Amino acid sequence: MKDYLSLWAEGLPNPPSRLLSVPITVLGKRIRQIGPRAEFAKVQLTVHPSDSFEVIDRVAERGELEKLGVGWPNCAIFGLLDVLMFAEFGPIFKVCVILEEV
Repeated sequence: MKDYLSLWAEGLPNPPSRLLSVPITVLGKRIRQIGPRAEFAKVQLTVHPSDSFEVIDRVAERGELEKLGVGWPNCAIFGLLDVLMFAEFGPIFKVCVILEEV
């Protein structure tokens, strides 16, 4: 298992983490038309309280992602870390992230 938190946070200060008290499930979608091209992304994940940062990949449809070469799950995890670490209310990184659907 990759240590995503260390990879993402290289060179950043290490503030104390806020704690999550209940699991949260999120469905994120992005559709953006850029001229003749379009960007599309959809991911569902659940974040649980934990003692450290952990990622569990339960996505079943990996074949299409690997054909596209999108770097799954790195792109999703690094985007999520940007949100969790720079949130207005403070960093949250003591969580277990379960990737469920794409």
